[in-house]
Amino acid sequence: MPRLWNKTGAWSLAFPVFCSGRDCAAPTWPPARTGCSCPRCARIGWSVTGLARNWWKSTWTAALTRANLWRQPTWLRIGQSPGRGRTSASKQARPQSVKDVWVWQRDPQARARLQERTLPVVVPRSIFSHDGRDHWVEEELDGLDLGHVKLDRRFARILQDRWAHPDWSFYTSFGRAAGGKAAYALIESPRADLRFQSLLAPHFGNTRRRMAAETVVLLAQDTTTLSYNTLEQTKGLGPIGDDRNPGRGLLLHSLQAFRLDGIPLGCAQAHLWARESISDTAHRNEHSIDQKESVRWVNAFQSAVTIAAQMPQTVVVVSGDRESDIVDLYDRSSVAAPNLHFVIHAQHDRVLDSGEKLWSHLCGRPCGGPLTLVQANLLVAMQAGFWARKGDGHPGRDLIGRGLILLNVIVKWERLRTSCAGKDPPAKEASRKPG
Repeated sequence: MPRLWNKTGAWSLAFPVFCSGRDCAAPTWPPARTGCSCPRCARIGWSVTGLARNWWKSTWTAALTRANLWRQPTWLRIGQSPGRGRTSASKQARPQSVKDVWVWQRDPQARARLQERTLPVVVPRSIFSHDGRDHWVEEELDGLDLGHVKLDRRFARILQDRWAHPDWSFYTSFGRAAGGKAAYALIESPRADLRFQSLLAPHFGNTRRRMAAETVVLLAQDTTTLSYNTLEQTKGLGPIGDDRNPGRGLLLHSLQAFRLDGIPLGCAQAHLWARESISDTAHRNEHSIDQKESVRWVNAFQSAVTIAAQMPQTVVVVSGDRESDIVDLYDRSSVAAPNLHFVIHAQHDRVLDSGEKLWSHLCGRPCGGPLTLVQANLLVAMQAGFWARKGDGHPGRDLIGRGLILLNVIVKWERLRTSCAGKDPPAKEASRKPG
């Protein structure tokens, strides 16, 4: 769901409600200044908020409504309501269809006002300040709470043993059979506190402390596929891959923090999930962003917004590939802290604030400057798979040669595509069969 307000300071604001019922007037564009006064709207208005303000305009409509008005990018879906219908016999009788609640922003500063809050500043701790390799587990698990002190100690022991023997199998890395059984017992425990987020919560906190000790931090987000094709009896897995290479597993979207010299600072946010067996990709344009799988990019960026607000002395740069080129992500940046920046690999030729298209604007920009011979060699070698990390050294003649071959193919293809643009394909000649 789009985060429009914080948990402490915004429930005093209200939303004049606008519904799609028969007793309701037809919506106008732009929305009117006053909300709907039909009985249905009045009931929902009191259940969603309380006292009215004119900062937002809200509406609710059936989840399967096909009206284009509710799918405009200026409307935001904030939740659902199984509100009581007009024909309900009693308060306990609820309709089977769940309604969506949408809001429209009247004031350009409405979201910024709703999100006004003071976050605690993160206490910095440099990545080079730890006192030894033997104490890193204790430092990294500072603040761990699994519901019992014995579970906290067991998890710390598991992490320490795995660190000591990373090349061993999971069962044998604990030395004895008792240690392996205890590790499996912890993993299979039905306790509600043993969750993915609770296990990583102390690591998230320490990552933020290491980020706060830096001047500039790069936050890179991407999705990883975890394949478990051999675990045929395991429950909770979902489909991965494509039609040519199907499989079963999980998906992990993480926000990784790095220094400018490439040293990792840790994971700032992570989300683990399994896909549904039945895909609804064909109907994705009928859903809001929170109902799509691509909301992971927006949620990770929202986490970066919160992190940047807690360390005003650190410049935070969020990066993402073409899949993160989403309007909702750019919308979140409008209320972000001034020390947060983002670099997105553009996928769509969007319209800029000036009215100009993105591609034409970039083509008209001057070049940043000529490349040196070393920079040109690295860029060519990267076409052939060279990582160009700080300690990789020179790529060598073989990688540069393969990169030049690939670069030559790309140039020829681009010239062919440009020359054929706008031309009709040649007509096929009718084949004549002998005799």
